[in-house]
Amino acid sequence: MKRFLKVLKAILLIATMASAQTWQIGSPNAADVVAVLDADGTMTISGTGAMMNYWDLGNFVMSSPWWDVRQNIRNIIIEDGVTSIGDNAFWGALSLTELTIPNSVTSIGDHAFRNTSFLTDIYIDIDPSIAIGSDLFSRHVPFSVTIGNSVTTIGNSVFSGAIYLTELIIPNSVMSIGDYAFSNTSSLRELTIPNSVTTIGNSAFSGASSLERITVGDGVTTIGSGAFYRAYSLTELTIPNSVTTIGDQAFRYASSLTSLTIGNSVTTIGAQAFWGASSLTSLTIPNSVTTIGNSAFGGTSLTDIYIDIDPAITRYSGLLFLRPPFSVTITIGNSVTSIGDNAFINNSSLRELTIPNSVTAIGNSAFSGASYLTSLIIPNSVTTIGSFAFNGASSLTELIIPNSVMTIGNEAFRDASSLTSLTIGNSVTTIGNSVFSGASSLTELTIGNSVTTIGIGAFGSASSLRELNIPNNVITIGNGAFGGASSLEKLTIGNSVTTIETGAFGDASSLTEITVLGLVPPSLCVAAFIGNRDALVFVPCGSVGAYREAYGWSNFTNIRCIEHDGDSCTPTSVHNLQGRNNNYGIRFTQNPVSDQAEISVILPNNEASTGSATEIVIFDMTGNVVFVGSPALGRPLVWDLRNQNGRFVANGTYLVIAEAKDRNGRIYRYSARLGVNR
Repeated sequence: MKRFLKVLKAILLIATMASAQTWQIGSPNAADVVAVLDADGTMTISGTGAMMNYWDLGNFVMSSPWWDVRQNIRNIIIEDGVTSIGDNAFWGALSLTELTIPNSVTSIGDHAFRNTSFLTDIYIDIDPSIAIGSDLFSRHVPFSVTIGNSVTTIGNSVFSGAIYLTELIIPNSVMSIGDYAFSNTSSLRELTIPNSVTTIGNSAFSGASSLERITVGDGVTTIGSGAFYRAYSLTELTIPNSVTTIGDQAFRYASSLTSLTIGNSVTTIGAQAFWGASSLTSLTIPNSVTTIGNSAFGGTSLTDIYIDIDPAITRYSGLLFLRPPFSVTITIGNSVTSIGDNAFINNSSLRELTIPNSVTAIGNSAFSGASYLTSLIIPNSVTTIGSFAFNGASSLTELIIPNSVMTIGNEAFRDASSLTSLTIGNSVTTIGNSVFSGASSLTELTIGNSVTTIGIGAFGSASSLRELNIPNNVITIGNGAFGGASSLEKLTIGNSVTTIETGAFGDASSLTEITVLGLVPPSLCVAAFIGNRDALVFVPCGSVGAYREAYGWSNFTNIRCIEHDGDSCTPTSVHNLQGRNNNYGIRFTQNPVSDQAEISVILPNNEASTGSATEIVIFDMTGNVVFVGSPALGRPLVWDLRNQNGRFVANGTYLVIAEAKDRNGRIYRYSARLGVNR
């Protein structure tokens, strides 16, 4: 039986030899490597060592032994053990469609596969860079490449210009893809980068203009500059959480990209990384990002943006550059604690803005020039709004400054010309210069009760405002603060105002009624009121005379006493230093005084005040408070002629203002002068 099998094997070998061609092609020993071409067109190259090199005999006729039958070669299988493929070895094998190269091959000669135009299925288990110069990937028909598991690196420019490469399989063994490795592979439609890859080199797939889908593995940390430059057909992209860096121009001109997810480990998005992604409308930037390069998102069509980073980082990113007006909504994430200076400056495309409760500060000029911003909610976590923060927000119609805000910088909302309703919270102490200047549509204004200073031009040109209440804590109203409030008809000034500066109510030509609650007339600077000397001025009952004599106030022709519960208060004459011949009002036991003053308050019909409801304030003639006190019930107030610091006052005349309440709750205010001559 064994003898029979040996005979059969010999017969089959003879039959095979009869139908196949065999060449010894080893170098330096020809017999070390053998090539066998069978009748089906499969050439098998086996053995150990290198192949011979072949050369041009003239007129592009190669010296390879199979030259005359090269058109019969359809499939080449190089077995493990062969270490090289010689120069010009398979030049002109036009019928070749399949090729397998094992990992034992360490070199492929020049032009080894030149003019193998119909080679469509390539399996290589070698570093593809070995094939450079061999014309292996210079195809003229669509072809596919499968890279074997022995390959760890795809070198620079290996498949560059393989314009007919349509299918590429990269194994899990590959750890890096070199620069320009697959540049201009313009027929490639799908790409899966395995988890083993950590780096995608610069311009690795640049010019892969037909690439529609990319799966980036979870091991990739770096996407190089220009890696997918001009990937025109790419529609969806997910950057995995492993990626930390997206290089400059990495996805520039990905003009079909409609969906982009950026992983939460990305720290750097390079300059122009997504420039020209003109179909991209929505974007989420995670809080891991610390750097965004210039124009990273320029030329996109973004309308819905969520950022969970300091918006100042996006300043030059092109997020809002060249967007159509009134087109973009920005939502800021809860990781953001401050919005830096100039973060979104001059972005007229901003339509809606959501600021989270995590934000405490809005920087200078942060949204300056947001001329189409119509909706703004400032959360009650914000404490500071910087200068020019929303300067030029001319489409904003309603604004509430929450109680958390303590500081509003100069010109923060200047030229908010569509603003009709404004509420300023109770923590703001100073309204800076020109903060709301140009709010020409403002009709409703509520100023918080902690404001002490209203700055220069703070509400200049508020030409639609008809009624205004200055709260009691305000001390100073700055130059031109309400200048140009040409529709203002009714004005109430709180009882703490001491100074109204030049032009504060200049050109408030419609003003018909002014109520001033201060017992001492506020100091009026030059032209504090212009064009309204005929307005009715209502002042505390005991202060009518003081207002009629005070500088600036004396220009008003009609100063009257404030009415209480329908009854007019009758003031004591401030000219009566002796306080005599009065049935009610302020009484002094002695006037002038040299050691102490006893001050009583008598209400009409000789009714004693309730005592605890009586407050007596003594001013010097410059308006400074020197003493405040309340008498015990039924007893006079004793003043020892010392000021609030415990020092004796100087000789001179002092204004005494008293406020008392009768048993029916009616309030009376009186004033008188008291002389001191120690």
